Formats: sequence, structure tokens, C-alpha cells
Amino acid sequence: MKKGNKLFQRKIKRDGSLTRLPADFIIDENGIIKAVHYGTNIEDHLPITEILNN
Repeated sequence: MKKGNKLFQRKIKRDGSLTRLPADFIIDENGIIKAVHYGTNIEDHLPITEILNN
């Protein structure tokens, strides 16, 4: 992170913990949870096919 900050004139402030992980939820119009996905890394989200099929 220090090396990345040197590339910018302005320092970038972190807005949370570096260990934060994503979570995706699909909730239907009745408030029923149809799908839940807890990511294991920052790029781990529900596949688009699952989102479109729910």
C-alpha cells in the first residue's frame, strides 16, 4: 500500500478494514431471501447467471 500511495499526489484514505469481504443477497419482492453468497475475497461475488436466474 505504501508503494501505491507514492504513485499519487494526494493520499487515498481507507474507508474500512483491509480484511473486509463482500456478501451478496438476492431478495424477492415479498422480502424472501432467495440467494446468499459470502465472498472469500474482494472479487468473489454471485455469478451473473445466478443473479439473472433469480
